[in-house]
Amino acid sequence: MSRGTLFFTLLIAAIIMQVVPHRHTKRLNMFFLNVFSPVLNIGLPGFSGIFRPASSTDELVSQAKYNELVKVYKNTQAALIEMHSRYETLARIRSGLPKPGPGLVRTRVTTAAISDFSQEIIVNEGSDAGLKVGQLVLCGKQSGVIGSISEVREGTATVQLVTDSGHTLMVAVWREGRENYISGKMVGNGKDACKIPLLSREYDIRVGDTVFAAPRQGLLDTPIIIGEVAAVVNDQNRPLLWDITVRPIFDRQSLSEVVVIVMNPRETNRP
Repeated sequence: MSRGTLFFTLLIAAIIMQVVPHRHTKRLNMFFLNVFSPVLNIGLPGFSGIFRPASSTDELVSQAKYNELVKVYKNTQAALIEMHSRYETLARIRSGLPKPGPGLVRTRVTTAAISDFSQEIIVNEGSDAGLKVGQLVLCGKQSGVIGSISEVREGTATVQLVTDSGHTLMVAVWREGRENYISGKMVGNGKDACKIPLLSREYDIRVGDTVFAAPRQGLLDTPIIIGEVAAVVNDQNRPLLWDITVRPIFDRQSLSEVVVIVMNPRETNRP
């Protein structure tokens, strides 16, 4: 047989294979596998199994079922990412606490009422999560105190920021190298800072000193940072007292996530 005859013979056979229905041509495939299976089985164990056809339709799923499984997988993956984010936030804040004990409730800010008349935010957790009036609230990023719970509902709560003119909080001023804290009461100035009034000039207070929220029975076991002293001048109306300005550690305009310190019930019931 000449090369031209062989070429046209193979070409005609290929065309016939293309137009013959699949139900007939697949028999040729199975015949080839049965005849040459001893040769195909030579090699690494299980190598020929890679190319075997599916034994039954049980190994396949419909397109609709596949799409449903993909949706479940993506939803589960999104939930896992959210849980991991919550864990990292709470773990970072807890590592900054001097000693363990209180519980932490992570919340998101839903509404911010920040103006010259009000310094409050609304969070998406309430009494159903253990929140109570007076509990201290931390910033989710810097782990510093930003305010306290002023009103609680079943699914939401109001946080009064330390900069609110109606917010008061016992604080402790400390400087590296100093053995003792200097205690005082801090109030908001209604804008973007706080004041520590009625503090005698006998105390050594300087710009840059750290201001902590003082421990309180049932609310806080250990001091937690609020900010730092931004200005120290003589009180114009009371020459024997300091006029101290405190700059909070948080940015009130960018609050999106906060954490509430919920003390252990066993700890809050101590005499």
